[in-house]
Amino acid sequence: MLSDIFSSCTVFHFIGIGGIGMSALAQLVHGYGYIVQGSDVNVNNNTERLKKKGIVIFTGHHHSYVKDAHVVVYSSAIQDNNVELYSAILSCKIVLHRVDLLLYFLRLKRSICVVGSHGKTTTTGLISSIFECANMDPTVLIGGIANSYNNNVKIGKGDWLIVEIDESDGKMINASCEIAVITNVDLEHIDYYENYNAIEDAFIKFLKGVSNTGFVVLPDDINIKGLEDINCNKVNYGGSLNNHVYASNIRQERNVIVFDVTIAFGIQRGLYTDIQLPIIGNHNVRNATAAISVAVKLDISIKDVIKGIESFSGVKRRFSLIEEIKGVKFIDDYAHHPTEIEASLLSASCIAQRKVIGIIQPHRFTRVKYFFSDFVYVFTKFDYVILTNVYSAGEEEILHCSSSDLVRVTKEQGFYNIVLIDTSDAIAEMLSVITQAGDVVISMGAGNITNIFYNVIQKLKVFYT
Repeated sequence: MLSDIFSSCTVFHFIGIGGIGMSALAQLVHGYGYIVQGSDVNVNNNTERLKKKGIVIFTGHHHSYVKDAHVVVYSSAIQDNNVELYSAILSCKIVLHRVDLLLYFLRLKRSICVVGSHGKTTTTGLISSIFECANMDPTVLIGGIANSYNNNVKIGKGDWLIVEIDESDGKMINASCEIAVITNVDLEHIDYYENYNAIEDAFIKFLKGVSNTGFVVLPDDINIKGLEDINCNKVNYGGSLNNHVYASNIRQERNVIVFDVTIAFGIQRGLYTDIQLPIIGNHNVRNATAAISVAVKLDISIKDVIKGIESFSGVKRRFSLIEEIKGVKFIDDYAHHPTEIEASLLSASCIAQRKVIGIIQPHRFTRVKYFFSDFVYVFTKFDYVILTNVYSAGEEEILHCSSSDLVRVTKEQGFYNIVLIDTSDAIAEMLSVITQAGDVVISMGAGNITNIFYNVIQKLKVFYT
């Protein structure tokens, strides 16, 4: 059916085209020569990037926007009563969920799907970097802006498609691929998954879609039931000596992590020392070993593997150093789950000479409700925390799950260096008082915290001049 669609249809309309996943998919379709347009309530960097490629962007939603479209694509973020979606169905247009559209491209090439609760964007970027160094010219869809591409998509002429798969809505179970990479499995997206068992089931169903001639790459601490039912080959990675690929002797040296890696299988088995990963945070060594596992299993030369790791230029909003003002480093990060926040805090601690100050925007009331005590716990690990109001992402407010509630309970635990401030002016004023050379200020969140943070930085520049 999908092949028929691509042979007979020319105009694709994306509802919510400004999202990171939808904008990448829209560019992919456009790159294959189709007419692409889309709508979104917000104008952002993604929509501006699409406009420069000649993709028509409508602001807001209106039934007239889909009248010329042959295919209408939507994501799980789009409500059933969306006027464009309703109009497309009423007009008997072809309507596809974005994952269904992605399936078409997964069948066109040999495919690698990266899935996990945390770390999948960096892992996808690392795999892509290795493939580029091996001159394999992959097509890449990634859940962030890769610095090497200055984009979230790259259309290559090679045989491979490397895709970051979103697990938030359970649609990943429909994806089939040759190679699957799991970064980790954590209790997350509780607005969709009822409990950890539901997440386990989704991951197992996804893994069962891996080709019998392919393989899965799994972390050594994965704890999900049903792995024994996965028939294809398995490659384990991590820090344990009994893994197929494991890292050791990890140390932070200036702005790089240096580590050794042991490959315990294949024609390139052996110990490789002093590999330099040019991003901060020990947790990224884990992501690197996942990428190395894929490459070595495919017999990519270890020379290209190491070159790919050492030349990796990172992904925007993944512990990105934005500015240094008067000896204070300002870092922007996507962390919004307590596990991610703690990992990024540890990374910041590696480079801070004095305090680590977090500017944190909680994301979704459902997440705050479920992980309330975990948020409180990790906040107490900072030297200072500035909270903004919860970014609702369209959710209704939940009683006792506001940022003021988080501040109150954190103080009840005996940690008093936490405040609720929701304007860039006030945040900048606070930072001008509490920061000093050697501090690290890190913004965290999945909402609009980046915009607030950039405004704060600009105001501080003015303040210090």
